Amino acid sequence: MLSMTLGVLPVFLLGSFSPDIQEALGLSEVAIGAIFGGYFAISVLISFPAGQLGERRGAAWTMSVAAAGVAAALVGIGLARSAVYLALAVIVGGIANTLTQPAGNLALARALPRKRLGLAFALKQSSIPVASMIGGLAVPTVGVLFGWRWTIALCAVLGLVVLAMARAFAPREIMTSRATGEEPAASLRPLIPLTAAGVCGAAATTGMIAFFVDGGVRSGLSNSVAGIWFAIAGVVGIGGRLLAGWMADGWRRRPPLAACLAVYFACGTAGFALLAFAGSWPLRVPATLLVFAGGWGWQGMFHHATVLWSQPTPSRGTGLTQTGLSLGGAVGPVAFGAIAGAVSFRAAWLYTAALMAAAAVLVSLSPRESAAATDRSSSPG
Repeated sequence: MLSMTLGVLPVFLLGSFSPDIQEALGLSEVAIGAIFGGYFAISVLISFPAGQLGERRGAAWTMSVAAAGVAAALVGIGLARSAVYLALAVIVGGIANTLTQPAGNLALARALPRKRLGLAFALKQSSIPVASMIGGLAVPTVGVLFGWRWTIALCAVLGLVVLAMARAFAPREIMTSRATGEEPAASLRPLIPLTAAGVCGAAATTGMIAFFVDGGVRSGLSNSVAGIWFAIAGVVGIGGRLLAGWMADGWRRRPPLAACLAVYFACGTAGFALLAFAGSWPLRVPATLLVFAGGWGWQGMFHHATVLWSQPTPSRGTGLTQTGLSLGGAVGPVAFGAIAGAVSFRAAWLYTAALMAAAAVLVSLSPRESAAATDRSSSPG
């Protein structure tokens, strides 16, 4: 969880302090947007190689490298004196963050029994909303006292904590690997529909995150009310992930797990469709609950399915599905903004509803061969 929080912290801090950074470095909105895009674009290119690297070197080594890389990126962002140096630091952070997801999935798959993986993945993925909260709270607290440069740079201390914990995990990982022995890599074919669903789901989710507050303001809310509503909704998103993990721990075969993912995507579909017409609170409340609990609550179960359906090489499988998530994350806000600007916010919300519906259909097409992989999965716990 600490590693996941650390991995996405640079981009959330960059977003939180964006006005100060733009003023200090003389950046336009286009420039800061391009730097954001570079963070996600690099993940599309290296997610699969990162998964293979994690499989070869192990979770502890990969997590250690990722922690050191993110720490260096945070220091680099804090010291940046030009757009070029800022972009380079952010790209380093993006590369390091790409290593954290396969490393985290591999660590949980190796260290925990099958019956605890659902909740474990839910907790791991809940670290992302926590990072967004840290980024938001840093502005009126530490940022006021020390300024954006020192605040971002000092967050690199968390990288040292993660590095120390990853090294402590290394001996146990080595013993586990020796106990399980070398096994041939599983076919990644069962993950293709899941990866395609991840592209659609991530595109819808990142578009929602980027424009939820703006959409609320355009529907009649004040900036402060829209921001508070977004924070409350984030807590609902965490609750949705934990509920999915709790339910998944009671299931052993592929069909129920895929069905639950499809249900979550379907809830997101309904929520986004309602949000398109949510001009008042009687519609806005259920729309928000469905969007954040279902439309943003599926990530933990998504990674749970990735690990179970790619045994015995979960890091390699994560590399494939993470490529899809990164691709969706990169194009989602761009497509949403283009539709909202050219047509309307209502059309953009309906577009995200269509993406969620497509994700529900795609995940239901997961090959039944993955059931056998699920049944074979086990852990030393």
